[in-house]
Amino acid sequence: MPAGRPYEMIWNLLTDLQTQIRSIQLTPGPQGPRGNPGPKGDPGLACWDLNGNGACDPATEDRNSDRACTAADCQGPQGAPGQQGPAGICSACSYPASTCLPGEFVTGFDAAGNLICTDLCISIGLTRCTGTCVNLFTDPRNCGLCDTTCEAPHVSTSSCANGECIIAACETGYRDCDHEFANGCEADLSSDATCGSCTNPCILDGFPDCTPCSGGAGWHCCFTSGGTQYCQPDCYVGTG
Repeated sequence: MPAGRPYEMIWNLLTDLQTQIRSIQLTPGPQGPRGNPGPKGDPGLACWDLNGNGACDPATEDRNSDRACTAADCQGPQGAPGQQGPAGICSACSYPASTCLPGEFVTGFDAAGNLICTDLCISIGLTRCTGTCVNLFTDPRNCGLCDTTCEAPHVSTSSCANGECIIAACETGYRDCDHEFANGCEADLSSDATCGSCTNPCILDGFPDCTPCSGGAGWHCCFTSGGTQYCQPDCYVGTG
C-alpha cells in the first residue's frame, strides 16, 4: 500500500467495497415459461368407413393399427411440439466470487457477467512495480521504468526528475564532465587529463615546477625536473 494518509484512506475505502461485493449472495434468474402447444392436427376423416360399405377394412381403415375400426381411426395426426419458451430474465443472477489479482479491486461486471478488475495503483495515478505503487517520474529506484535505479559510478547523491536520473553530487575527487548519467562522475580530478577541473589537462606550457607536496584541497598541473607535465595535489607551490 502506498505511504501517506490520502493513499491509506483510498485503500481502506476500496477494500471495504470489494468485501461488500464478495459478500453478496446472488440467486439464478427464474426459468422461462413453457412453449405454446403445437397446432391442432388436420381435420379427421368422415369416419373409419372410408368406402361406405359398413364394414371394417383393416388395410385402409385401421389408421392406428390397433386391429379395430373405431372412432380413434378418424383422428388426424398429432400436432408438432411447441417451441421452447424464452430464457428467464436475470434479475439477480449468481456470479463467481472475485478472481481479481492481488492489488486489484472489483469495479463492476461486463455484459457477459465477468468481473471488471482495476489495479489500485492505476486508479490513483501510479504504476505497480514488484507489488508496490510507485511514481515513475520521481522514484529514484524506479525512474522512468520499474527497477531502474539512479545509481552510477562515483555518484554520492542522485535524484529522479520527470523519469530521468540526475546527478546531484559526486564523490570527492570526481566530477561529471560529460553530463551523462550512465557513466556517473567519470572525471578523476587527480588525472593528467582532468587535473582539478574538467577543462584543465596537463598538456600546456607555463606550469610551475613540481615540489614534494601533499594535503591540499585540490589538484594542479606542474612540471617535473625532466620537463614532464604532472598533476599533483594543491599546496604552497614552489616552497615544498
